[in-house]
Amino acid sequence: MRTELEEQRHMRWLQRLLVLTLVLILMGILLGDWFTDEQPGWEKTEAELSINRLQQNVALVHSEWMRTGRADSVVIQTRPDAAGEQLSVQVNRFGYPDANVGCAVLWQQLANADDNLAISASLSDGVCEYRLGQKRLFIYKARSGQVIRLN
Repeated sequence: MRTELEEQRHMRWLQRLLVLTLVLILMGILLGDWFTDEQPGWEKTEAELSINRLQQNVALVHSEWMRTGRADSVVIQTRPDAAGEQLSVQVNRFGYPDANVGCAVLWQQLANADDNLAISASLSDGVCEYRLGQKRLFIYKARSGQVIRLN
């Protein structure tokens, strides 16, 4: 009788230990995800909006380039709400914003991003790669005007 009672206690102790271990593992996973989120929510949202603006402005530059007879640079209005705010953009021979002026310059000109958004840019073989922290966000191919999201 005593051994049966001891076995039951031992079994309950093991069950409690197992449940406690599982709860701690789940809490660790949830807290780990919460604390290791690379980008705060506002940065993700602002980056998405800025990428959309960049994409729209690349298309606008190309349309304006075709409309004006394939000039070396075009003037666009980057913000519809900013009356008279115009921007001169250098274009390549394909009619898209020229990456040779610098990827960071293109980002500043065409994305109208928040200054607090720490985007880094690099140019390689006519392709601009943009990062937010360590995360690759998107690339811009100057030859085709493509903006390709990487996330």
